Amino acid sequence: MNNNVQKIILKLFVNFMITFIFICLGITLINFIIPILIEGTAGLDIEEIKTQLIYTFSLMIYTMMIIFALKSTSTYFDLLSIFSVSRNEIIKSVNITNCILSLSGSIVVNLFLLMVDIPQRIMIFFFTVISLYLIMNFLNFIALIGKIVGWYYVVGSFILLAAFIIAVVNFIGGFILMGLYIPQIAIFLIVACMAFIWINFLLSKKYEYKM
Repeated sequence: MNNNVQKIILKLFVNFMITFIFICLGITLINFIIPILIEGTAGLDIEEIKTQLIYTFSLMIYTMMIIFALKSTSTYFDLLSIFSVSRNEIIKSVNITNCILSLSGSIVVNLFLLMVDIPQRIMIFFFTVISLYLIMNFLNFIALIGKIVGWYYVVGSFILLAAFIIAVVNFIGGFILMGLYIPQIAIFLIVACMAFIWINFLLSKKYEYKM
């Protein structure tokens, strides 16, 4: 049964991804085409365009994973529950999907980064995988909490936490690029991932679908 649930979630992701990519590509093309139509091609900087495209597509991948993580434990959890799929099977399949998407998304992001000169690529790839996996599990946690206690209790706390993450992410990224506190950061991210996986399993048992 778990394999079938896994296939369903991956199929849902593919359908979601196709729609998301078309929307993002449309926005990206508009952002690049309109300045060219207004200013012409005389002032084009190929290196700047390349850098912007790398950051745009990397951000697009992260955004896509974030939205899907929220949908997994909100919309898709309910959908699978309707068909009497056990909660453990749903959460296991969601977690496996998170692993697959974190790895594949990180591979794509790091392929984009091959276009620029970045030191310690293997380390960057490792931290990309772990950080994306942590983000997806954390957002599964947020979605479950929102469905159990009500979203209005979660929004304020989530905004404060997001503000804290934005405030410290540059420092953590700088430490990684400079090779400082690498073991400590890696241990923290791994422990945080394991903690959220365990918490999500507990929360899934408390959640009851309401028609």
